[in-house]
Amino acid sequence: MDDIMSYNGGLVVAMRGHECVTIGSDLRLGSRFLTIMTDKPKIYQMAPRLFLGIPGLATDAQTVVDKMHFRTNAYKLREGREVRPKVLTRMVSNLLYEHRFGPYFCEPVVAGLDPYNNYEPYIAVMDLIGYVTAPEDFVTSGSGEMQLFALCENFWEKNMDEDALFEVTAQALLSALDRDASSGWGAVVYTITKSAFSLHRKTMAVNVDRSPDGRGVILYNGEIVLIYTKEVTLDLSSNEQLLRGKTKGALYLTSHRILFTAKNPKDRLQSLSMPFHCLRDVKLEQPVLGANYLHGVLLAQPNGNWTGEATFKLTFHLGGCIDFGLTMLHAVELARQIHTYASPPPYAPPPGDFFSPPPAYYTCQGTNFYGINIPVQTFPDGPPPGNVYVYSAAPPFTGVFSGQPGGVFVPPQAPMGNPPPYSAAVPPYPVQQNGIPGQQAGQQIPNQGTYEVNAPKSNLPSYDDALRRRR
Repeated sequence: MDDIMSYNGGLVVAMRGHECVTIGSDLRLGSRFLTIMTDKPKIYQMAPRLFLGIPGLATDAQTVVDKMHFRTNAYKLREGREVRPKVLTRMVSNLLYEHRFGPYFCEPVVAGLDPYNNYEPYIAVMDLIGYVTAPEDFVTSGSGEMQLFALCENFWEKNMDEDALFEVTAQALLSALDRDASSGWGAVVYTITKSAFSLHRKTMAVNVDRSPDGRGVILYNGEIVLIYTKEVTLDLSSNEQLLRGKTKGALYLTSHRILFTAKNPKDRLQSLSMPFHCLRDVKLEQPVLGANYLHGVLLAQPNGNWTGEATFKLTFHLGGCIDFGLTMLHAVELARQIHTYASPPPYAPPPGDFFSPPPAYYTCQGTNFYGINIPVQTFPDGPPPGNVYVYSAAPPFTGVFSGQPGGVFVPPQAPMGNPPPYSAAVPPYPVQQNGIPGQQAGQQIPNQGTYEVNAPKSNLPSYDDALRRRR
């Protein structure tokens, strides 16, 4: 992190395909290990099918971008046409070489299609003083370019179509972000074709925790529901169109996060995950007129569907705002004592199969949970049976305890798909007895003898007999 090129961080990658190119960058702007912004792409459009990516020192990069906008606009007025990719590359190279004795600390990347040469794909990268490299496969630049280069070399193939090229670019970039501490917070990828260009954001979680039937949520294995309440209004304000306005629904306070699910299945926002480490400046307000409410700032998390940050406000129409807020703040404090996140967890693929366990498996039993007093008098009801599913994967973020309480529920080995809802009369899994999952007392177990619960000790083989049998 002593390198000036890594001071603000950032990664840019560009790839060539069959009649298409892609260019992508991360979204983090930092000052060494301090994150300043979480929605700062390093890619700028210079022409309809031509883009410029500039990682490096943020002030120098912005200076180069401003100068290149000026020069490309002057070129368009003078020549009466859009700038071509090779022309833009020479313009950027000349600008960097002009300042070689006091260089701009950035390594620009050019990617686009040449409309005056049958839309030929073109990519190039430059060093600090403007030396140009224009390969036929891919280019990388930024603080973690070596890690990114190795991933691109492994994934890239010749003559990929636009869909395959986008997927390779996105996966290589996201994987490289996990290996570079000075970049991250998701990525943005542009796919450029003859017809147009498209923008894809592999970002940070919205609408990813809804149950298959649309009525409840999907928890992680070991995540415990502390409070469940209905008739809550979530008011969001953000740059993302999806995270604006008010939505009514139910609220879950778990051992690791807050989960909101919409009441109306037609709402754009169906679920919102708010892990404890992504919450900032949470406050409990008690106005003289009107209902009490909670408000704060929510940071985006990896593997979700939005970026940046959003301000939220939770209004409880059935009461209990104070009890919910105090319980939540206590849980957040316990989670922070276990671990403090400087940045969100790395990108990971969606968890595996899910199952429908009994309510006792995912709800808090009693009024005390790791020192947290659960207000059962204010919130006596739990989630409706059949509305909660559980992933086989453990929570990817810190909770109020280290590890999983009471052991881990072992789901069946075969994939279940969409399991049937839980029924109190017919549990989805056999009752466990004597520590033997899925087996009734006296039932034959494969490759073993018959175990009887009340068998006398005399029936058990002695140690010497067991040794003779092994011989």
